[in-house]
Amino acid sequence: MLQASLRTQADLTPSGAAVAKSLNGLVHSRSSSTGQFATCFLARVEESTLRMTYTNAGHNYPVLFHAAGGRTQLERGGLVVGFLEGVPYEEESVQLSPGDRVVFYTDGISEAENATGEMYGEDRLYALAESLPRELPAREIIERVLHGVRDFLDGVEPADDMTVMVLRVLPSR
Repeated sequence: MLQASLRTQADLTPSGAAVAKSLNGLVHSRSSSTGQFATCFLARVEESTLRMTYTNAGHNYPVLFHAAGGRTQLERGGLVVGFLEGVPYEEESVQLSPGDRVVFYTDGISEAENATGEMYGEDRLYALAESLPRELPAREIIERVLHGVRDFLDGVEPADDMTVMVLRVLPSR
């Protein structure tokens, strides 16, 4: 239901914050009896300017790794969708540059626990992503992150799904 609603609104509603507000109302009206909610991160990249506008509805903070060095967590937004009725959502924009990489991930990555109960955590994820060569394709970055988490788990089966997505800003041609 959430995916269908998102697909319907994505092309019609230019504001991610407005889409999140609408999704929140929909999920809240249906979840009052089930107590279900969802996190989501909505972003739109303007290809001609490389400006990314986003809203984060309770999801793990994606991280923008700047080509020039440093990183920015993409936090702006609001609560998970479906939790409270009428929640406002904020939107923010960041300027992307060639060589930048944005890493999106679920809590199955950061909260993956090894045999001693230690979590993988954001710091390990950030260190791994920052250590990777800038020219690596997005698919290879994803594979290396998943490999890093699996090495950390050392044979322990993950308790949650592990999802990673990477946006790599290519040099202009």
